[in-house]
Amino acid sequence: MKKTLPITLVALVSILSGCHDDARTIWKDGIRRCAENDLLGPNILFFGPSNGQGPGTIYVKYKDGSIGLSHLSSEYLNSPDGIIVNGLEFACGENSSVSNTISGSLDLSKILSVPTTISGKLSTAKSISVKTDSLQWVELVVGPYKALVNSQPPANSIRSDLVAGQLVLTRALKVKGMSATLEFSKDKAAALKINLPQNISGYTNSGINFSVGWESDSKLVLTSKSDFYIAGELRHYENNGLASDVIGSLVTDADQLKFYNKQSRP
Repeated sequence: MKKTLPITLVALVSILSGCHDDARTIWKDGIRRCAENDLLGPNILFFGPSNGQGPGTIYVKYKDGSIGLSHLSSEYLNSPDGIIVNGLEFACGENSSVSNTISGSLDLSKILSVPTTISGKLSTAKSISVKTDSLQWVELVVGPYKALVNSQPPANSIRSDLVAGQLVLTRALKVKGMSATLEFSKDKAAALKINLPQNISGYTNSGINFSVGWESDSKLVLTSKSDFYIAGELRHYENNGLASDVIGSLVTDADQLKFYNKQSRP
């Protein structure tokens, strides 16, 4: 049963110059104060706001240590009932606001569900606060999942890729509802109002819809009611029968993994 929860303050960020992993730092420093202290620990892969990378997504790991999408869960989890289970929704306390000094060029498209074409126009903000309605762990159920995979012929691409060493997302952290308040200096706000597209409401990024409105002369509020996954656990698949109580060994230090970037590879 869904809990009735207050809006959750995830992070308050001061934007400075320099070099840092801004996106993960903002989310990690905010939600680490929730009831579960492993929300974005070293074994959790952070992949930014996404609408499709939920449990059952399969990744391939390249020789340079980067990873890339191999199979979406929708390819083979056509009837996820009994295979995917939703945990209880929970929130950080109302007093869990976090102030950070963030360095680097802040790319809002990696933090919020904002298209890159809009993100650049918002990068002049001097502070940003991100809120969520609630957070929720969603995970694969071991027995039914392994039964589904093991029932496939050995040549099936899903089964063969998993057995060959590709990685499966077994648990993912879902963000349910989000709003972000960006504060600008008066001159930056005035310029932004002129340069923002008139039809910014209803923009989508990875299937996430959001609307935008000015709360005051200097504060812009982005609101999304869509759900998206922000991070999760990866495991190797071990074809050792249904007696095992896990799908496979956990990928440790997953927070060090980087996503495949075609532009940076030969």
